[in-house]
Amino acid sequence: MRTLLDSAERHERRTAIIGRELARYNIDIAALSETRISGETELVEVGAGYTFFCIGQPEGQPRQAGVGFATRTSLVSHLEVPPRGISPRLMTMTDEAQARIQRSAHQRLRSHIGRCRR
Repeated sequence: MRTLLDSAERHERRTAIIGRELARYNIDIAALSETRISGETELVEVGAGYTFFCIGQPEGQPRQAGVGFATRTSLVSHLEVPPRGISPRLMTMTDEAQARIQRSAHQRLRSHIGRCRR
C-alpha cells in the first residue's frame, strides 16, 4: 500500500485492506511507512482484527512521511505500553512487549502444529 490516506474514490479504508492482507498472510505485527496520517493515532479495524498505531506530521502540516505498527488486536492486551511515536519517521515498541507477543505467537504456533499432527 502506498499510503493509509483515504480518498473519495475508494469505497474501503486502506487500513481495512491492509488488515485483511495481514490476516491473509497470518502476520502478527507489521511495521508501516509512509502512512501520511496527521498527528499520533491509534485505530482499530474491527473486521480485519488489527490495531494500527501511527504517527505523522502535526495537524495543519503537509501529510508527508509517517510511520506505524499494525498489530493483531488480540495481541494488543499483551502490550504493557502501546507503541510510542518519537517523530513522524520513528516509532518504537518496547522490547518486553515484543517478547510477550513473540511468546504468545509461539504458543499459538505450537498449538496449531499440535492440532495438525492429530
